[in-house]
Parts: sequence; C-alpha cells; structure tokens
Amino acid sequence: EMVIEDETLESMTANLYVMTPVTGKSRYVRLTSNGDGHYTGAFPIEEGSEPGRYKLDYIYMSDRWSNYTIVSRDAMDAQGFDVHGTMPDVVAPKLVSYTIKDGDYTVGDNVPVEMVIEDETLESMTANLYVMTPVTGKSRYVRLTSNGDGHYTGAFPIEEGSEPGRYKLDYIYMSDRWSNYTIVSRDAEDAQGFDVHGTMPDVVAPKLVSYTIKDGDYTVGDSVPVEMVIEDETLESMTANLYVMTPVTGKSRYVRLTSNGDGHYTGAFPIEEGSEPGRYKLDYIYMSDRWSNYTIVSRDAEDAQGF
Repeated sequence: EMVIEDETLESMTANLYVMTPVTGKSRYVRLTSNGDGHYTGAFPIEEGSEPGRYKLDYIYMSDRWSNYTIVSRDAMDAQGFDVHGTMPDVVAPKLVSYTIKDGDYTVGDNVPVEMVIEDETLESMTANLYVMTPVTGKSRYVRLTSNGDGHYTGAFPIEEGSEPGRYKLDYIYMSDRWSNYTIVSRDAEDAQGFDVHGTMPDVVAPKLVSYTIKDGDYTVGDSVPVEMVIEDETLESMTANLYVMTPVTGKSRYVRLTSNGDGHYTGAFPIEEGSEPGRYKLDYIYMSDRWSNYTIVSRDAEDAQGF
C-alpha cells in the first residue's frame, strides 16, 4: 500500500514498481485508489516469477497538472519480500521463422505474412513485425494475430498512397509476459520481400495553414477557443495536436481539438482551479498523416498569440 499527499488528488497517477531478484527487471504493481491519497494493491506470484528477494525499484507520482515526483529506493530501506518454489522464465522468445509472400501487388491487394515463435511462456506474448518502405525507409507495422502455439498470421494492405517499390523486413520485436524480449533485424542476405506498383505515394508532410488562440483575460470556469487549419494530400486519419506553454513552470499542456472536416480543427482550453496564472502561448503543433509523414511547428519568436 502507498499513501500520497497532494493539493489535487483527483486524476492522480500513482505507480509503484518492484525490482526482480535475478534479472533486476522492473515490475509494475497494480494499485487502486481508496480515496484521500491512499492506494492498495497486490503483486501476484506465478509460475515463472523469479525466486529471491524483491525490493522497491521506484515510485512515480504525478498530478493532473503534470507535477511529478520519482522516489527511488533508499539504500537503507530493507522493505521487500521473498519468493521461493518457482521456476523463473528469464529466457527471451526465439524467432523460428517468418515468411512474407513475395510477388507484385497493387492497390486493393493484401500481402500475406506469417511468423513462428518459440518461448517457455507463449501466453500474453507481444509479437510485432515491421516492414521498411522503399522510398522513404519508414517502418510500417504489420498487424498479426496469434493462431496458438507461437504461430502468427496477418497481412499488409496495399492502398492508394502506399510507396511503390520493393518492401523488405525492417525488424521483429518479441516479448513475453516476463519482459524477456528479442529484437531481430533483417539480415543483409535476407531477400524476402514484395513489390508494389501502380500507386501514387504520399510522402509529403502535412502543412499548417493557420492557427488561432482567442486572446483575452480568462478565469476559473472559462474556456479559451482554439482552432487550426491543416493541408495534406490525405486528411483521413490525421493526427493534429496543439500544445500551449504554461506561464509559471513552462510545462506543455495539450489542447483537445476535434476535426470538423477539410483539415479544420476546433477546440478549447479549460481554465480550472489549479491552472497557472499569467500569459499562455503556443508551445508547438504536431501534425502527422496516416503515412507517418509529420511536421512539428514551434512558436515563432515574433508570434504574439496567447491568452
């Protein structure tokens, strides 16, 4: 259990991690708030848990205003617990094989992909495969589904906007429930891949047309109107995030925006008890399209917009 003090206990993040005795990994302990800064939980001991003495690794606490504290274990702190009678899983997953079906593909096609993994604990496995695009060299995730016994299958869709040319493996990431992991990069001699043709690639990053923060004097209960206009070849599945900088601590605060279509986004920044007094200005804008083309726009020194 853990007890925390803060001016604002609402929407608090309170995470406690213990260190495993064999590999020194950090393991999260799930805690639930009982109110008034009091948190309780339990760390389950399972087959595969490392035997030996577990101790605190660190505690991370953060309030809704992004004020945070990290507390590491003091050398004199003897708190902990002992685990015995378990057979620890400290071996990382092993890639047995992967297959990308070679061929010529175009818009509307799906490229079959499969992968086979070995591990002592196949339950709750993470198995991610990424291919490298032929024009920009970006890493693209291939969604795979477990068919049991370490066998994963999926497909990479070819869409208008996909880069033409030959795609190859970028890397494979495998991790088991005990945080043992393996990263396998493509070997130089590995010729597996597939060819895409007949597409018009989108390799141009989104462009900021304008943004507006309504100036004025605001107080608790007010909302500051914010809007932004973006241009891009592909406005579907766009990420458009705007952040303002707080006047006292210089923290970056996210402004929630909603797409109104055609690259137009509107939203508002709420002023609440606990908000920093003073003049807020733009910190930065992050824009990314579905093809991972992105732009980051920081505030120009001459830009006086704010509230």
